[in-house]
Amino acid sequence: MNYENKYGLIVDKNGKIIAVSDEIKKLFPGLTPQNNFFQYWKDVLSVDKEHKFKILEGFEKCRTKNDVTSLELPITIDDNKLIFTLIYTPLRSENNIYFYIDFIQHGESKSEERETYKIKIALNQIEELIEDSEVLREIERVKNSYPFTFIEKVKFQKEINNLKNFFWIKDKDDKIIVANEAYASWLGTTSTKIENKSESDFLPRYLVNLHSQINDYIKSSSNIIIVSGLKSAGESKNFSIYLVPICDLENRVIAMIGFSYIESEKQTLHSLTAPLPLPACVVDPNLEFTEYNEKFESLFELNKKKFRAIELFGNDAVNKIASFLKEDKIRTEDLFEVEAPDKNRYSFTVSRAGSNLIMVGYQIEKSAEKTVHLGIEDYLKIVPDAAFVYDLENLKFLAVTDEALKLYGYTKEKFLELDLTDLYAPEDVQALIQSEDKSLRGKPLKHKRSDGKDIFVTIKSIEIVFRGKKAHLNLIREVSSELKARRESQLYKHVYENTEDLVVVTDKDGFIISVNDAVPRQLGYSKRELEGRPIISMVSDDDRAAINKNVLHSESNNTIKLNISVKKSDGELTKAELFTNAIKNYEGEIEQVIVLIRIQPEEKANKLTEVINESSNIDAAFLSNLFHELLTPLNVIMGFTQDLWENIENPNEEQKEAVEIIKENQRTLLQIMDNAVEYAAYLRKNVKYKVEHVKLTDLMPEVENIVSKGAKQHDKSVKEGKISSSLEFETDKQKFVSLLGMLLNFAITITKEKELKLSAKKEDDENFIILIDDLKEGASPYLLKGLHDILTDDENFSRKNYGFSRFSMKLAKKLMEILGARFKIISEKDKKQVGISIPFKFTPFEGGEIEIEEKAKSEEKIEKAPYNIVEKQTSNILKKLDLSSMTCLYLEDQVDSQILFKNQMKDLKTIEVVPSLESAIPLLKTRRFDFLIVDINLQGEYNGLDVLRIVRKMPGYKEIPIIASTAYMQPGARENFIAAGFTDFISKPLLRDKVIEILSRIYSAS
Repeated sequence: MNYENKYGLIVDKNGKIIAVSDEIKKLFPGLTPQNNFFQYWKDVLSVDKEHKFKILEGFEKCRTKNDVTSLELPITIDDNKLIFTLIYTPLRSENNIYFYIDFIQHGESKSEERETYKIKIALNQIEELIEDSEVLREIERVKNSYPFTFIEKVKFQKEINNLKNFFWIKDKDDKIIVANEAYASWLGTTSTKIENKSESDFLPRYLVNLHSQINDYIKSSSNIIIVSGLKSAGESKNFSIYLVPICDLENRVIAMIGFSYIESEKQTLHSLTAPLPLPACVVDPNLEFTEYNEKFESLFELNKKKFRAIELFGNDAVNKIASFLKEDKIRTEDLFEVEAPDKNRYSFTVSRAGSNLIMVGYQIEKSAEKTVHLGIEDYLKIVPDAAFVYDLENLKFLAVTDEALKLYGYTKEKFLELDLTDLYAPEDVQALIQSEDKSLRGKPLKHKRSDGKDIFVTIKSIEIVFRGKKAHLNLIREVSSELKARRESQLYKHVYENTEDLVVVTDKDGFIISVNDAVPRQLGYSKRELEGRPIISMVSDDDRAAINKNVLHSESNNTIKLNISVKKSDGELTKAELFTNAIKNYEGEIEQVIVLIRIQPEEKANKLTEVINESSNIDAAFLSNLFHELLTPLNVIMGFTQDLWENIENPNEEQKEAVEIIKENQRTLLQIMDNAVEYAAYLRKNVKYKVEHVKLTDLMPEVENIVSKGAKQHDKSVKEGKISSSLEFETDKQKFVSLLGMLLNFAITITKEKELKLSAKKEDDENFIILIDDLKEGASPYLLKGLHDILTDDENFSRKNYGFSRFSMKLAKKLMEILGARFKIISEKDKKQVGISIPFKFTPFEGGEIEIEEKAKSEEKIEKAPYNIVEKQTSNILKKLDLSSMTCLYLEDQVDSQILFKNQMKDLKTIEVVPSLESAIPLLKTRRFDFLIVDINLQGEYNGLDVLRIVRKMPGYKEIPIIASTAYMQPGARENFIAAGFTDFISKPLLRDKVIEILSRIYSAS
């Protein structure tokens, strides 16, 4: 009888309800999880006393016989008499048994036939359940790579389409992520139509409720579920569906793999017996085989015989095994002999392994009276895996394999002096003691090597008796590289999903299949609106021919780059760079095209500048906050871009070119944003002056440090000309150095000569003049006109001619205004010179509240920029810095910045990351960190300066380095933070080299 499976629930052996369908809850409101199924019926009036007894009787019959049982159950509800058939189905796993109780309401279908499915719960690893190498390879790939990037998903789709088996992946909410055509066809659809849809939408109605309960069970238990007895149309063989959970590092189910598998009469399980060179098997107290190795399977031709112990060994052998189980013996040699199909006789030695028996067969030599016997100690000598045995009473190690010694880095003598807790960090030992062994199965555990480095392992464990002691035999598999690959995959996915680049995927004809979130965010289209449209509809009319020719009809295998105009949803065009790569099948035919569109960053900066120019009423405070918020994601993108680049082992020329373009645009955009932040601060009249008496010669190292990168990039040099050592003046040092550095960088870009010379001289009693020459006799016409245009003309005109950002030019003019500087061209005989005139006496710029801090010119030594010195010393100091022994606490409220820092500084022994001072206090009170890095803007009530003040008062943290960090570096930022009490300052992004440079500076000074 066919039926719609609306009413069903799962109970354990004591009747406790594990899961229940919604329809059952409606019909019998008291049947809810955690309640007892049998206790419920005592007070139910809709069922008579006789049938209440039969409900219990049917369950007891199913439990004792371990077989399906059924009974008729009449129920009266609202004067309506309903008849149900109750079917009890046992669901047996290795250590537990559950029961599925199905309520089938009569009269709902016309057919008299009924399909029967069996559901099994497997606690084994999937490698022990199936032997299909192709399916196992795909499962391993999913575990290592999930969640997929888009490109990985496309490649994976192609691979699983080649499988004969059904194969699909769904997320924890039942939505299909990817499915092969075989599975989609079985459901009556295609793989593209099933993606991002709920799997239950495509299942027969009578399976939906059971499907939901199975999903809930997998998510709560992390066990594998096997549904057998399924058929495909036109197929005579039954097949099974396996549902395998994908778990995160905390063993929470984040997705499920589903695949079909045609079962043989009995699947061979290979765990402890697999490495043995002799035929071996394991039997349970019911004399049923639980596993055997390939030699045993081949010897007894199990693919041709039924899988029953009595048929393999005969009554005499089975009686001897049963007798041994009743005795207290641990091991018996030559317990019984059998003749194998190859006509040779085999003697079996039996050893206890907990409640099970391990049986190893030895061929009886006709000419010899003795045979070779293999015990646990012999097994440890030949097993190729890392393994050890430890005493259950005191956890002391009793035996170890050579592979385990290599893995942990000990000698055998030293290892056997240890106990199990020595492999764990102190904070993990308590969790180890409190946990049950079953809870550790398959879960990655952190172990420590002899050198203190952490490794991650999974463990298979079996209870044995070793040298007369109760013990555990553990087989160890290192999974550190697998976990690293999974973390990197998640990192790449995160970068892909959060990139500001537009990613569009088309078919071979250029029709859009999918786009990433950046496309609707930046262009204004919805994803649904774009899917199915030709990609040429997204570009200007002038660019359509180039796209058709160079992208859609190109046979090139290389990355294609075009400069185009992208059309937004409102019709506005914006300049962009387009990169494309074709994805080809095994025959070399194009299947899809990946298009990456990068909106040119200059456009963004120009628009911001245009907005400022259009309205003088824009709030400068708003602009300052806006630029700061833009800098945070920009710094993260810069950090992850460098990390991705460093992980490309053998980059090709196109990749190198792309990375250089990214780096150059990042530098440009970052400089624009830094200038914009500083300019916005001046617009707000938020200016503080630190007036000092300085010598120009003392400032030159700092100026050279500012211009060194630009000079190197343009293959030019800046030399120091004639500057009097007595030239002394009063100014805000940091603002002066910033202005002079900007002017030199302008000059480096403008001049066509290879060398610039900076000189200075007295102009009159009130002013001196700084001159910039690029010829032996003065300045070239290019330099004269360029600096004149930049410092005196309209920014729009200068940007068009010289390419500098408007913010940089505006900032230079604003600094000249603040410092009282004037642009100068000096004509003497046949030469002209260009420069700026600076007053000897500083006069504060009008506007805002101004603080002037004067210092005696002879009392304070001018601090030279430390960067060049550090660059020379870093490699030597780094040798003294042992990062693997250092611990860090990083206070940062942006999750992306946290991930970047942990990835960059993974060499550190420990990194703790918290978003606020409130969450940092418990760590600071219970642990001691070697240094702290503190972002200035944090969650909660306190900022970075509050953190400094409070932490310095805590015991043990008075001298600990505390490093300030923020998204942008305004002039004087480092000096200001150090003056506030921080040990040092680092600007974002926090890349490894920058952090090491700071640590080198701190520890070399100490």
